[in-house]
Amino acid sequence: MPQPILRTHKKPSMKNVVLFGGSFNPPHIGHFEMAKHITQTLDIHEVWFLFSHNIDKDPAIYAPLEHRIAMSNILNQDYSDCPFIMSDAEYKTGTHLAADVLPKIETAHPDHKFIWAMGADNLEHFHLWEGYERIIENYPMILFNRSSYQDDQCPAFVNYESYMCRDPKRLLKQKSGVHFLDNPYIDVSSTEIRKNIKSGLMIDHDDLSAYIKEHHLYR
Repeated sequence: MPQPILRTHKKPSMKNVVLFGGSFNPPHIGHFEMAKHITQTLDIHEVWFLFSHNIDKDPAIYAPLEHRIAMSNILNQDYSDCPFIMSDAEYKTGTHLAADVLPKIETAHPDHKFIWAMGADNLEHFHLWEGYERIIENYPMILFNRSSYQDDQCPAFVNYESYMCRDPKRLLKQKSGVHFLDNPYIDVSSTEIRKNIKSGLMIDHDDLSAYIKEHHLYR
C-alpha cells in the first residue's frame, strides 16, 4: 500500500497557493464561499480559480473561457478582501488532463507550494481519471465536502487510507495528503443555473445576470 510522503516539502520563501479546479460554467456564490472557507482554514497566500472543462462532456454546454473568467471577476468584486486569482493556467499548458496540468504549473512556478482542491462530487468518478494516482501521491488535496459524498465512498482512495489528514494544516508541510474540508454547504449548482437561464429565469445577482443577458450565454 502506498504511504504518504511526510517529509517537509516547502521552502521558507515559498508561496502557498490553492488550485481550485473547475469549469465555473457559470460561476456562482457556492464556488466563492468554498474558496473563502479555504482562506479561513489554511494559512495560504492565494486561491487560483483554475478554469477547465470536462473532455467527457458536450463542448456546447461551455461558455467561452473569456466569458467564464469575466463572470467570475464580476462575482469576485464581492470578495475583494479575499486573495482570489482567476487563472487560465490550465489552458496554457496545452492539456486538460489534471495529472499533467499540475506538474506543468508547478514547473512554471517553482517558488509556489500548490495544493489541489476540488468538489467531493468528483469522487464517484475520480478513480477513472487518467493518472489519478499521480495526483494523490504528489500533491496535497482538499476535497470540499458534499452531504452525499464521503471519503469511504471513493474507490480512488481504497489504497490510500494512510494519506488522509485530519488536520488540514499538515497539507502545508507535506508533499501529499488528503483532507475533507467541512465547509458550509450552499445548495446551488452551475447545471441548475444553466437550466434556469434556458427556461427564462435569471440568477439573483444583477451584474452577473446583466452580463449573461448581454452576451446571450446559456440560451
